[in-house]
Amino acid sequence: MASNPPTAQALIALHELPLDSMFTASDAAVFLMNSESTLARMRKDGIGPAYVKAAGSNGAIQYRKQDLVDWLAAVKAGGKVR
Repeated sequence: MASNPPTAQALIALHELPLDSMFTASDAAVFLMNSESTLARMRKDGIGPAYVKAAGSNGAIQYRKQDLVDWLAAVKAGGKVR
């Protein structure tokens, strides 16, 4: 079952946050206008934006907004993305 696309308000809210904000994988997917599964595949393949994985059994993935912005700029410029 496909998930609903993010609302414009959700996307605007993420873009208004400071560059040092930390995003969940779900928020990062919305910010990049991609799916969480695509982000997971990029992490596995080592080609996506920088991320941190929390210690412990939870192992939650987080992305710093600045890293997402930098990664997008590199992709758009055709540069190396990791």
